[in-house]
Amino acid sequence: MRPRLSTSILDYLFPEKCLSCGRQKTLLCQECLEGLPAPLRPLPLYIDALLDYQNSTARKIIWYIKYKNAMSLIKTVGMKMHEKLSTHLSTDDRYILIPIPIRKNRLRNRGYNQAEELAKTIRDSDKLMSFILVTNVLYIKRLAENQSDIKDRKARLENLKGFYGVKNKALIKNKKIILIDDVTTTGATINEARNLLLRSGAASVRALTVAH
Repeated sequence: MRPRLSTSILDYLFPEKCLSCGRQKTLLCQECLEGLPAPLRPLPLYIDALLDYQNSTARKIIWYIKYKNAMSLIKTVGMKMHEKLSTHLSTDDRYILIPIPIRKNRLRNRGYNQAEELAKTIRDSDKLMSFILVTNVLYIKRLAENQSDIKDRKARLENLKGFYGVKNKALIKNKKIILIDDVTTTGATINEARNLLLRSGAASVRALTVAH
């Protein structure tokens, strides 16, 4: 069995480079992050997103966040998500962060849920302690076809009916919920989760994703 190279050696041999400008030392420099376009396509009022998924760098960011275990990038983007939330939300309120869950086989293969890692960064970036991370409420109840394989919005909505379940309802009763995910396309996933949480007693449910 070959010995594994340490992270520090790998970083020296293959230093990180910005996905946009190519500079070393970081997967996404602050200058490039600030220059990325916001979504152009319309979204429901209860969904917001940082980046336009049609942008090539935004698509690279999603790929690295989702499949490459890029925790430094997740932290950079998560801090930007916190900044956006802090700008638009009342500092006097408390909000429950609920990451969109992923299938168990994906969690096993990747070793992490990218939405949960983003939510952790949002929580940890908040000095006012306005955000509480809750991961034991929304769960996947049944198997369904992969949403990425379905292009039609109506078919996506139908595919997700009954997909999620809610437990520990007391944790969200009369609470303000913010769903966190990496990307939204048609909004079907967010919509299904939102409606279920509202029926389960949440006072309000909105969502923030990295890209749309």
